[in-house]
This record gives sequence, structure tokens and C-alpha cells, in this order.
Amino acid sequence: MSELVEDLVSPSSLNANTQEDCSNPPGGEDYLFVEARHPNTVLQGLNTLRLFNSFCDVTLCCGGQEFPCHRIVLASFSSYFQTMFTTDLKESKQERVAINGVEPQMIGMLVRYAYTSAVYISKANVQASSSQSEMSELVEYLVSPSSLNADTQEDCSNPPGGEDYLFVEARHPNTVLQGLNTLRLFNSFCDVTLCCGGQEFPCHRIVLASFSSYFQTMFTTDLKESKQERVAINGVEPQMIGMLVRYAYTSAVYISKANVQATTCSRFGVKMV
Repeated sequence: MSELVEDLVSPSSLNANTQEDCSNPPGGEDYLFVEARHPNTVLQGLNTLRLFNSFCDVTLCCGGQEFPCHRIVLASFSSYFQTMFTTDLKESKQERVAINGVEPQMIGMLVRYAYTSAVYISKANVQASSSQSEMSELVEYLVSPSSLNADTQEDCSNPPGGEDYLFVEARHPNTVLQGLNTLRLFNSFCDVTLCCGGQEFPCHRIVLASFSSYFQTMFTTDLKESKQERVAINGVEPQMIGMLVRYAYTSAVYISKANVQATTCSRFGVKMV
């Protein structure tokens, strides 16, 4: 754990290609580093967990097809699903949620977009999205070329299929990460609490497991921590865990002499006094 934290607070771990911001916040010798690739790393990790059916807690059912997903991923970018899963609607308690009024291929597109930022546009799926409902409006937005403009469109290429186009929403990973952080701050869907030095840090297992092999091993194997709601983290200072959690959900980490020294001491089992 100390090596994981040390990597986050080591300036050498953030180079010019990945460092989006390196500025002096109030504090003189402190620096703010933002890892620009982190949102994409998290989204890719979440998709891998979905493909292995890890932590999937809801299945969208449509037209005889099923789409296992994570509630927090859907709720992180969609007000439709956020309302569905964070209020007293019956769907908030259901493991299987029926989606009516749209074609199954639309739900498949929606799920792929949620986890990859990408959507294929074709005449067929645009026509299929013409059904009138809240869900169809959400899906129609995703398959409407006009919804993706030059500022947000990272890729617009012809995949096999002639009239099909691949759109990638470059802002989507950041939108998801911001949504996940908002859910964390409101303690929504938090399923594990990291405990360190008398402090507690509510989190989501899948977010931690999406970018950290340490937490992926902890939560996806038969380790006792995979079943615990409260996990004790030893050998590091509480401020390091706070930094780790903030980095997980914001891509940002403050670097200072104090937290670098705390990490070094924790690595060698020396507690700060």
C-alpha cells in the first residue's frame, strides 16, 4: 500500500505527457498535479470489471436481452438512471430492471457508450431510436451526430459497414469520474470504508479496483477484505489514504514535503510523531 501511495505523491511519476496541471496552490511549497490519463484509466477498468461481471449489481432487461451493469456507472453520467437508482423508485431495489419503449440494440449502445465513450451511428440505429419515452430521448441523444460537435468529438471514422460512423465523446471519462465523486460525497452506493489511524474514508470498491491492482486483488479474490464493509489499512498515514481517495475520484494530488516525508516513513514502518 505504501508503494501505491508513494507512486501517487512522487513528482517523477507524473511526466510532461500526463501532467495536466502543476501549479502552486495556497501553501508555498505545495504543488497540484493532475493525471490527465486517469479518467480514461478508470473508465477502462470499469469496463473490464463489467466484462468479467465483477461487482455488477443491476441487469437491464430489454426485448429478451440482458445487460449486466453497475448502478453507479449509469448514475454517474445519466440523470435518468441517477433518479432511478438514488430515489425511492422500485427500480432502486431491483436487481433486474425492465427497460421498455426502446429497441435492445439501443440499450446495448447505451451501455457500451457508458463504459467506452464510443457510439456507432448508422441509419438503422437512428431510426430505431425514434420511440417516444424518457429513455429513448437519452438514447437518441447518444446516437444523434449533432449531439457530438467538433470540440467533443475525438474520433469520427468509418468502421466496417459503409454508412456507419464511430463517435467518441472525449469528455465522457471526466463526466463519469466527476459523477462518481459526487456520488461518493453524498455517500451514495458506497460499499466499503477504508479505516486508517482513526479516520474513515467511504468509497466504492469498483472505483478503487478500476485503477489499482492492489485493490483489485483485495476486492475480487477470496481475501477476507472482499467481504468486509470496513477495511483496515495499516502501515501508512491517514493523510496518505485521503490523498489516494481524492486522486481516485479527481485525478488530482497535492505534493508537499510533509506528505512525501510521511510516505517515506510509513514505507519503513516509522510513524510520524
